[in-house]
Amino acid sequence: MPGKSNYQVLEAERIKEIVRTARHHHNRDHTPWVHRGEVLGLLALALEHKQDRVIIDGREFLIKYYDVDRAIVRPSNGEFAPCANINITSYLQTWDDYERATRVTRLTDQEPTG
Repeated sequence: MPGKSNYQVLEAERIKEIVRTARHHHNRDHTPWVHRGEVLGLLALALEHKQDRVIIDGREFLIKYYDVDRAIVRPSNGEFAPCANINITSYLQTWDDYERATRVTRLTDQEPTG
């Protein structure tokens, strides 16, 4: 079995450096994947019920709660990305807004007025 090339080792180190920088960057709270519609529903339900694990897109994510209203969502296999640092109240409000905006309701039969 061939070993890793120097390029692969350097590439892995570069990825670690990028991840480390992203983790400590002031814009780290903006995580687009957690705002996809199907993720919003699953994750909002998990956060609302204080679950410690959730399966999204066939992958298991761990949820760690800290402070009063914050949670970190990260893959259970130890990978850094895609992690999310979430304000729970704000996230649940985002889900509520999305759900109301996309809800399909049936118009009931109404008697004609007049």
